[in-house]
Amino acid sequence: MIGRIAGGLAGASTAVGAGLVLAAMEGRRFTGYVSEAGVMTEPGSRTYRFGLLLIAGALLLLAVAVRPETWVATALLVGAALTTTVSASVPCSAGCPLPPYEESTSGDLVHAGASILGVGLVALALAALAIWARDPWLRRLGRVGAGLLIPLGIAIGVFILAVGRGQATSVLERTILGIAVLACIAVGARTAVRTPPPEAAPVG
Repeated sequence: MIGRIAGGLAGASTAVGAGLVLAAMEGRRFTGYVSEAGVMTEPGSRTYRFGLLLIAGALLLLAVAVRPETWVATALLVGAALTTTVSASVPCSAGCPLPPYEESTSGDLVHAGASILGVGLVALALAALAIWARDPWLRRLGRVGAGLLIPLGIAIGVFILAVGRGQATSVLERTILGIAVLACIAVGARTAVRTPPPEAAPVG
């Protein structure tokens, strides 16, 4: 019962948090980095950070929800929640400059590193569900989510190193974040309605 409640709350919190981040972005829906909405001088910076904190809380709830399936996904989601909290707590400077083509501050590197690691841990958690989840729907969701996020994550890393800031990088970043959000909502919704066999021990 606790897992089902946590899953429902996780899905709802993810949706609300993502909505707040989107609202904070205002005129930069398809330009620049998403994190630019959290720069301290931006009017929507508080909304952005609160949205990220809601997503961090949702990831913790999701960790509770998938605990009956596998410890591995649980641990990875806890890590994702912590790194997302760091991302919300350490804003980047104006423009969120990233190497190798821009000069970055230590805050920029911490924020970017935490953000990238957070999404990466979500992708790995989905991969863990794809391998070890006992629920067939969670295995499917894990395969689809990880199957999209992992290659796209590699692609954006190549784009940042090869071309830096640009329209393609912006669109790819938003695509990755959108998939991660939808995957978390879907996993939360599934854990809210499924009833795991109580006699079976979690795998992984």
